[in-house]
Amino acid sequence: MLRSHLWEPEHWPEAKRISFGKIFAARTGGGEDQAAKIDAFVETGYTTNLWSNG
Repeated sequence: MLRSHLWEPEHWPEAKRISFGKIFAARTGGGEDQAAKIDAFVETGYTTNLWSNG
């Protein structure tokens, strides 16, 4: 544990972003435009619908 450097961000692997749009579009036969629409929908969901304080 002491040599793992888990608490030091400079030793962490590079962050990766998954494109759900590309995954779903590839499986449904859609193109890049459909992938972009799905990614936009997911991003909107994360920023506006994930949490409600009311």
